[in-house]
Amino acid sequence: MKLNVKTLKGTSFEIEANPEASVRFPFPSHTL
Repeated sequence: MKLNVKTLKGTSFEIEANPEASVRFPFPSHTL
């Protein structure tokens, strides 16, 4: 599962999320 994440700085990037891993939204800002 690919997720396109846009940060508060206006940059964007894609991450590969493991379907077996727990993903929380929104991501904490310190992880970006």
